[in-house]
Amino acid sequence: MVGSGGDGAGGAGGVRGGGGGARLLAAEVTPDAVAEKARHLLTDSSVRDAARALAAEVAAMPSPAEVAAQLPSFA
Repeated sequence: MVGSGGDGAGGAGGVRGGGGGARLLAAEVTPDAVAEKARHLLTDSSVRDAARALAAEVAAMPSPAEVAAQLPSFA
């Protein structure tokens, strides 16, 4: 995930903080550095486990329609 402003930076930080991602600062981006990070993310079982946990957390969230249906109760 590329954090590039808006909520992208927060989302990217959350993925990285949850163990499902990595960060390269702009000055660190080289083909070799990207390849190294990608290799780690694709082969490390702890990253895979973290990604599954994050996916389960997102899947358990209410849908936008469910959230919208609750909004009148907050008025």
